[in-house]
Amino acid sequence: MVLSDFQAFVPKGGFRWVSGVLGETGTPDRFLVPAKPKDEMELISPSQDAFLALTNLSPSESAYIDLANRFGYLEVVRIHFHSDETPIQWGEPLMLWNYEVRLFQRWFEVWKLYTDKNARLLRSKLQELLHPPPTANVFTLALDHLVHVINLHLWTDRFSPDWSRLPDAPSSEMDSACLTCGCACRRWVTKSHVPYSFRIVQEREGQTVKDKVVPVVRPTGFLAAAWLGFGELVAGQRIIRTCEVCGQWMDITDTAKPNAKRMHTRCSNTQRQRRWRQTKRTSSSEGQP
Repeated sequence: MVLSDFQAFVPKGGFRWVSGVLGETGTPDRFLVPAKPKDEMELISPSQDAFLALTNLSPSESAYIDLANRFGYLEVVRIHFHSDETPIQWGEPLMLWNYEVRLFQRWFEVWKLYTDKNARLLRSKLQELLHPPPTANVFTLALDHLVHVINLHLWTDRFSPDWSRLPDAPSSEMDSACLTCGCACRRWVTKSHVPYSFRIVQEREGQTVKDKVVPVVRPTGFLAAAWLGFGELVAGQRIIRTCEVCGQWMDITDTAKPNAKRMHTRCSNTQRQRRWRQTKRTSSSEGQP
């Protein structure tokens, strides 16, 4: 059994977006940087719901900031840029956030249609994503491309799938010169996305506690953690369900009674408090103490 683990670095003061231009093209964009230039980075261990956070995400700057403050950078590539708003000249462009979030949500939709065995809508979705339109068995084709796209996000030395298709993408990945200062526009790339290591854990057998060595997969960034979680879902190692209250997805893999889990804990607490306040108001209106 491989234990998935995820750690991230987040500035103590959080992140913010600044306006600037890409060094090698002069293209204007918004860039994610620490809110305070000299802020210390804190090591955090987010909950293992990175992929669910992307499925429920609305594509907006404020939503991205909330997510970055929980999970850190996407950790795919940070790009050299110029801005009058900050001395920091490395950041993740909003263009890349929009692209990655949209890509993930599209393939998550493919997975839902695949599991629902909806051949007609699945074929239509694949025609939207693939060129030329699919002609093979639609379910086999969908699963094949799901695995391929997931692996693209977990392999090493990856910039971004189809980076060349992004608007105003530079023709050279690494060696172009900055139009503003003339320096070589190098991209800060996370080289290894899903390192494999081992950990000692303690397991109890009756009255005896024994040390056991187990393999651990530790994604080095938020996006890799999201695609790893999605891969575990596609592989049947995770179970998710929509909450009856808010309608968003929740992970019920480790729930003691998965069939009885119908809503998020936070939604259940909110519902319970709402009923308590309603009961109290009703009692007061009827003159009861």
